[in-house]
Amino acid sequence: MLIAIQYLTINFPNVLCLPFPQPICFINGFFVVNASFSYASLDCPCPQIKSISQNEILNLPYSEYLGNLPISKPSVTIGTDCVITVDPSGFTDFHSFFFMIFRTGAPPIFNKRFYAGIPRDPFVPVGLTCSEDGEWNYFGGNIENMSFAFMSNEGKCDCGEFPRSIPTESCDIFELKCPEPTNALYLSDQEVGWNLVYYQDDLPNITCQKSPLAPVGENGGSFWIVDGIMLSEAAFACLTQLEI
Repeated sequence: MLIAIQYLTINFPNVLCLPFPQPICFINGFFVVNASFSYASLDCPCPQIKSISQNEILNLPYSEYLGNLPISKPSVTIGTDCVITVDPSGFTDFHSFFFMIFRTGAPPIFNKRFYAGIPRDPFVPVGLTCSEDGEWNYFGGNIENMSFAFMSNEGKCDCGEFPRSIPTESCDIFELKCPEPTNALYLSDQEVGWNLVYYQDDLPNITCQKSPLAPVGENGGSFWIVDGIMLSEAAFACLTQLEI
């Protein structure tokens, strides 16, 4: 039997989930199997935002390389103006973690990272808006089946040296730039099978992450990730206008 229950922000339920061979949850003392959660505002026209499980990530194209990493459900509220607020202040499951946005048909979004010494204040996810058509957008592009998660990033940053002098000791999220007077950044990864050109007003984000599904090589199973795409054998170049 499928039962849907709606709770207001002034009356959140008490939830306890246990990882038995089949995950089970207790909601306000009631035993629930195959529980799922979503966030919604009664006055916001955009779709409900779901939480996501490890198994769902493992079966999500473009995100499957993150499927076995520990995740947890974030505390999220959606205002009447559709502004999303994430509150990590009471979160203690992981010392170092990313706030992740997962979606159908596109790579995951590494939106924000927390680690020792970084304040865990409530924040508004960068780039998310609700369009006039009632669809969630990320920097103007439509997001299909959006879901949120806190994802562990406990491993040290051991991706090796990056050719753009990225400070690798913190494994933070960085914007990848080329020095002036170049006009664009070219990325190519023949093993993954893609070629991308980024212009100076639309630069990619890069971070380092372990992938439990990747072979453990000289970097201990850690890889550079550009805009959610795990790099394998990547080539980089800064281009002038004449070369584009």
